[in-house]
Amino acid sequence: MHIDDRLFVAQRLPEGFPHGYTWTLASRLGEMLRRLEERYGPRDSSFTLLGIEFEETGPLIWFPGASRYVIIQLSTNTLKNLEFACYELAHEAVHLLSPTGTDETTVLEEGLAVHFSREYLRDEFGKEMAPKGDRYAEALERVEALLRVEDSLVWNCRQVEPVLSRIGKDLLLQLSPDMDESLADAVTRKFEVSPSP
Repeated sequence: MHIDDRLFVAQRLPEGFPHGYTWTLASRLGEMLRRLEERYGPRDSSFTLLGIEFEETGPLIWFPGASRYVIIQLSTNTLKNLEFACYELAHEAVHLLSPTGTDETTVLEEGLAVHFSREYLRDEFGKEMAPKGDRYAEALERVEALLRVEDSLVWNCRQVEPVLSRIGKDLLLQLSPDMDESLADAVTRKFEVSPSP
């Protein structure tokens, strides 16, 4: 199997960049987390990120030994495609903001993950990627409607309730009283898990 070296192999940058290296998945994840924290608030640092691995049924995050350790798993087909690997990694990075140790999420969290992964791919590679599956597309549509109401709403909510999957309808309406109640209801519902973002 051919593996894209850019996923893991860092090269020293030429003179003029004395302490720099080319991007790898590890350094890209650091940049993703920086962007996410600036926009949506700090991540829960009580969970320790152990790294990135590849598995046939990825992408997902998992908690080995039911601990406060977390590993990102990307799908094995991304080993040959840097852009697709970054798309999956950006999606899973959103789940690192406030892990719960379970795979239960809300439409808000999954929609935000799709939104950020598409944004990252567009910013870094100039490419568009559609969400895979109707549930992810619907979650994206609802979250983008929410962000149009107020771009800083997720940040503001996380100042009150840091865990994305616990942000409720009442909090959204309290912080954004003009929001359509049906939108607040839709984004705070449990997301039915699907294997691909």
